[in-house]
Amino acid sequence: MLDDHVRPVWHALAECRGNISTLYIDGKGPGAYDAARMICVGCPVLSDCRAEGDELETSRWAVFGFRAGESPKERIGRRRAMRKHPTAV
Repeated sequence: MLDDHVRPVWHALAECRGNISTLYIDGKGPGAYDAARMICVGCPVLSDCRAEGDELETSRWAVFGFRAGESPKERIGRRRAMRKHPTAV
């Protein structure tokens, strides 16, 4: 579990560092996450971000906002597919 006061080292390498704003939180309207998706696409720590999101969102936090190149709907779909077919995803 992540400590609330200590950020993982990989956070400093994230392409989005310093850009957390409505790009990642709002998600309203067509293309709402397009700008955020463009930041995430080349991020060197995308898999770390996705793993952190999977841990946080399934344990104590609600699924909201854009994370690791995925909208909330995309993350829910990926996790559902992983539960149905663990080796296929």
